[in-house]
Amino acid sequence: GKLPLDVALAAGQAAAIAARAAGARFKLAVKCAAVAAGKAAAQIAKLEGKTKKLIVQAAGQAAGEAAKEEGGYLIQIIEEAAAAAGRVALDEAKILVLSADATAFSVGQTVAEVAKAAGATPGEAAELAAAAAAEVATDAAEDAGQTQDLAAVVALAACEAAKTAGAAPHHAVQCAAAAAGKAEAKMAKDASTSNQLTQEVAENAALAA
Repeated sequence: GKLPLDVALAAGQAAAIAARAAGARFKLAVKCAAVAAGKAAAQIAKLEGKTKKLIVQAAGQAAGEAAKEEGGYLIQIIEEAAAAAGRVALDEAKILVLSADATAFSVGQTVAEVAKAAGATPGEAAELAAAAAAEVATDAAEDAGQTQDLAAVVALAACEAAKTAGAAPHHAVQCAAAAAGKAEAKMAKDASTSNQLTQEVAENAALAA
């Protein structure tokens, strides 16, 4: 009769031990523990027939606790909890066959909520939400082969996520610009061209958002 959280943390601990044995550095070992614990907690909550909200909370809590147990810093604990919750929201969106926009929105919102619960400031939560939504939007655009307006699409997703998380307008625009720049850099790297996007273009895309 072990508690689900204990089972998840045991999985996290095992993952960290394995990672260290394989020569992983501190930060990576913390990440491995958090990912394993988050996945285990989500799995158990699903088997118990919990609602999506509770599955997300369980995953976030377990990942955060595992990161804490491995000695992670507060920001790392917050990031891992948010990432675990985001993964659950993404899986859920795939099952429900949500649109790319709806998926980005759902993931961003989930990440912000769990980040706040783990102790993030509103600003940190907004940034994590924007980055998570932008990642979903980037992947969706790449899967659909629609990368010509990538900067604008990603900027919009990041901006919406940041605003929903409670970011001030100027902060939401900064999040959007950062996301657009990152997406463009990734595209440039993928195309192995040095067609690097300037901050100015990113800002314009963000303002359009």
